Amino acid sequence: MSVSGNEVKKSAFRPLLPDVKFIEFNDENDIQQITQRTACVIMETVQGDAGVRIPTKKYLQSVRKRCDETGALLILDEIQSGMGRTGTLFAFEQFGIVPDILTIGKAFGGGLPWGATLVKWGN
Repeated sequence: MSVSGNEVKKSAFRPLLPDVKFIEFNDENDIQQITQRTACVIMETVQGDAGVRIPTKKYLQSVRKRCDETGALLILDEIQSGMGRTGTLFAFEQFGIVPDILTIGKAFGGGLPWGATLVKWGN
């Protein structure tokens, strides 16, 4: 809940983890807030809870580049958008990037409550 931007859903679970910061979706200027003190950037490849919001290709590539520059992990949440729902197996494929960690669910379980965390191994 600490990394959710939905205040209504997370208000009942306070206190949450400290030092969680948010950057503006699709705003390339905000990417500079990712620094060497940033452990990871967690985002939905296609935002669902905020309304269907799709990042520009340039924005997502810039986030990937900034994470590489600072050593931050890029974690993409494709629980709603993964498993072919956007025309490719995973939505990130359409942006020419690869996350360090990927979360999938919903369609992955084919009706069962399954989810998975996929981790990039090696270079």
